Amino acid sequence: MGGNMMQEQGSQFDTLYKPLNLKNGLGYLLILSGLGAALGVLLEIYTLFVDPKELAFFRQLFPDRLAIGWEGGLLTVPPEILAYGLPIVLLSIAVGIANTLISAGMNLLHPRR
Repeated sequence: MGGNMMQEQGSQFDTLYKPLNLKNGLGYLLILSGLGAALGVLLEIYTLFVDPKELAFFRQLFPDRLAIGWEGGLLTVPPEILAYGLPIVLLSIAVGIANTLISAGMNLLHPRR
């Protein structure tokens, strides 16, 4: 029983260090790209919180008053909501891309059976 567990752990360790071929190399490249994208998102979030001037850029993209016609009336959206919402949407898209890259790399290295 104990030997079987050691064999399972050994086989798990061996799968981490597969010989480098095109498929494995592409898997590692995708994982590293995804981790780099995730790190970039984290750094951008940190920058947005530390330096408020970064959010001022997004504020300049929108007019002072944005009115949307809705159910026979006008709905006024404050520009601050849009200025905070746009970076959140863009960063969430970047996180989704990073997640997809990492998942694709892991699937190349460890295909599901």
